[in-house]
Amino acid sequence: MPAIAPIEDLKAAQKELLETSDINDLKKVFKKYRRIGWKNICKLWLEEATPEKLKGEVGG
Repeated sequence: MPAIAPIEDLKAAQKELLETSDINDLKKVFKKYRRIGWKNICKLWLEEATPEKLKGEVGG
């Protein structure tokens, strides 16, 4: 099932998650993007999925 969040939000969340190195900043990013869903945030953070994959725009 594709993510409901806009692709722009998913890309912004991924960028911020991957740039964050401090635990307190990471908490802020999680809170800021909680509307895209915890599972989606974790998949982006752990690089298990791309924003395009979450939106169902690419296979696999």
